[in-house]
Amino acid sequence: MTEATTTSLPANQPAAGATGPVRMVYGPDDFGTVLPGDVLVAPATAPAWTPLFSRFAAVVTDGGTAAAHASLIAREYGIPAVCRHRSSHHPAAQRASSLSIKAGSGRSTSKLRWP
Repeated sequence: MTEATTTSLPANQPAAGATGPVRMVYGPDDFGTVLPGDVLVAPATAPAWTPLFSRFAAVVTDGGTAAAHASLIAREYGIPAVCRHRSSHHPAAQRASSLSIKAGSGRSTSKLRWP
């Protein structure tokens, strides 16, 4: 198993981090692939995505801020969110089997694992 660790901007910092299978979602066509416990990895989210947040263990977006849609909705659902991660286009993320998120002290550490 190979791992890569990155540091990015936490958008929401629940006390516990989250680990789950990576689910790359680029738009509504991918909504049907989402399973409970997945870690969402996406360029960004929009209001149409909101009902999916109840299934996610965590949310990771390429851009955004603490005031972006993904950050706000993740806070409402009490799940970790990381923005400015740039992972949806990273080759390691696209073949990752799991993603762990730990946020705190103004930084977030993400650990990708893949075969």
